[in-house]
Amino acid sequence: MAKIMLLLLFLLGTVLLAAHAFPSAHSHFDEFSWAPRCPTSFSGKIPRLIPDPTNCRSAFVCNEGKALRYFCPRGLVFHATEQECVPRKACTTEADEFTAFTSCPETNGRDIVSFAHPTDCQMYYVCDHGFALPRRCNSNLHYNPELRVCDFSWRANCKARFLSLHP
Repeated sequence: MAKIMLLLLFLLGTVLLAAHAFPSAHSHFDEFSWAPRCPTSFSGKIPRLIPDPTNCRSAFVCNEGKALRYFCPRGLVFHATEQECVPRKACTTEADEFTAFTSCPETNGRDIVSFAHPTDCQMYYVCDHGFALPRRCNSNLHYNPELRVCDFSWRANCKARFLSLHP
């Protein structure tokens, strides 16, 4: 419990520091169609960080329904699965960090909404209240979009897809 409280205090302090260090960043979000949509409240107690698809060093955190950009310290990059900043070697390509925010409904209902990653057959996204959360299948399995499960590669029939984030 103490570790969670320390993590929350650290994240809050970092967000507040980033908000003051980058005053124009807040208005910057509305200019891009990929800016994350923040639900009015989270079901979990720990805030969720959302990777920035254009910058491995940054992520977004929701604060009172508004997305604030969070920057990792120099030499570190944001790791979406671990939800923390890690050494730079962990950042592979911008496409690996891509998150299709606009593909998720604001509420899920009882159905689990998921979809394939645009470039990696082992990756997929699960929607949680408007956010696309990255997930990875176990080794040798590919995401099967028809069944919405990790499956044998021959059954998932995934062909490598390529996406460029920069025209």
